[in-house]
Amino acid sequence: MLRSTLRQRVVLSDLWGIVVRTQHDFGKVKYQERKPHPILESTVRCLWTHERTYSADTIQSITPDGCVELIFNFGSPYLLLTTTPPCVLPTAILVGFQKQTMPIKVDGTVKVVAARLFAWGALALLEDEIRVPCDSVTALGADWSTLVLRLRNEVTEGRYEEAATTLENFLIQKALVAYDPKLVRTAAKLLYHTNGQCRVEDLADYCHASVRQIQRGFQSVVGASPKLFARILRF
Repeated sequence: MLRSTLRQRVVLSDLWGIVVRTQHDFGKVKYQERKPHPILESTVRCLWTHERTYSADTIQSITPDGCVELIFNFGSPYLLLTTTPPCVLPTAILVGFQKQTMPIKVDGTVKVVAARLFAWGALALLEDEIRVPCDSVTALGADWSTLVLRLRNEVTEGRYEEAATTLENFLIQKALVAYDPKLVRTAAKLLYHTNGQCRVEDLADYCHASVRQIQRGFQSVVGASPKLFARILRF
């Protein structure tokens, strides 16, 4: 990380872990990256934590880096400067794949735990919950409240390493139930050969998968639930 001086334009990589161009830089930086669990290596580039105090007149330009950011900030909020007046970003956000720079600022201290996902990783891990267009910031919904509450407790107590592990474990669970096209093909063939006379639970047992995996897979690959697919086959 490059050193910065007061009122000097510099290049940093500490705000969202992306290249940040900033002016009027203040405060010490607590920024750490770590490699993901092997299960996540194909979808997650890294997990990262960040704590830093910024002045109100600090302006940053977040530069595209080819990734999608899953960010939980329990400190002072980010302000998105692409709107008038600036938009206050919520605690839990997903920053979509960027094609252009994104100006933001912070007045106070950010306290962040986050995951940097490969573009294809966001689709694989979060497709059922969220679809994020390019150059966008999306608030995570109520379904994320349990995770947000646990991360908030850990981050506000300064337990950043534990928070990163909590987020990592959450993403591992997502990866374990992500759909597999081969699994869907096997289940669909079984439904076809039985004329739809097979329960979802039996499909899951046959495929050595969970009911949730079967349901997610059919919705993603076929565009219909396994029950609807079976019903159609019975007619």
